[in-house]
Amino acid sequence: MLSIFSGITAGARSAFYPDLTLSGNGSWNTGRDDLTWSSLGNLVAPILNRNTNKANLKAAKARQEEAKLGIISDIQSRTSAQIALYQALGGGVE
Repeated sequence: MLSIFSGITAGARSAFYPDLTLSGNGSWNTGRDDLTWSSLGNLVAPILNRNTNKANLKAAKARQEEAKLGIISDIQSRTSAQIALYQALGGGVE
């Protein structure tokens, strides 16, 4: 059942890892310094945003727990309704 909810926190966890994208550039004016600063920013961003990423992960875990408890509550209420209906129709232990 836990694997169903892992997607809720996956996005928040991915923010802790650096993002490195390799792409081509058709411009002759781009110098080596531009590429260095661009790459450095993407690699350092998780370190600079650490507190924000931690807060986002905590919020995602809370949403995950809320979703799990909501499903459990729904299952319990449906089970109770089915038991009540079964007993109302004359079933049950006497």
